[in-house]
Amino acid sequence: MIVLTHKGLNKLADKDGFIIVYPDGIELNWNDGRMDEEANDRAHRENIDDIGFISALIDTMIKDYNINPKQVTLQEFQMGAIMSYRLACELSHKNNCNCSCGRKYSGHALFSMLANQACFSIGH
Repeated sequence: MIVLTHKGLNKLADKDGFIIVYPDGIELNWNDGRMDEEANDRAHRENIDDIGFISALIDTMIKDYNINPKQVTLQEFQMGAIMSYRLACELSHKNNCNCSCGRKYSGHALFSMLANQACFSIGH
């Protein structure tokens, strides 16, 4: 993300006084909850607890950097885009806003992942 934005998010964070974090996931993949043919990476095979990881990361940032818990925003891009939907459902109590962009996904995979979770509306 740093390269993609030409350090633009870092510059904006410095200018406007917010903290930005770029976690990568396991081997650049997240266990975003999909159970389809695309979900054949280590994060999915080993059922890595990425929700727990992001939750702990938010808690650490709040504690160590005096972050206002009501101003936590999650922005995901590319491989994290589908993860943002899972985070919107499972960590909605820990973030103010989720943004997702840049990843094509099958509607079937997304809706099977979110089955029985009435947590948010989707607009693209």
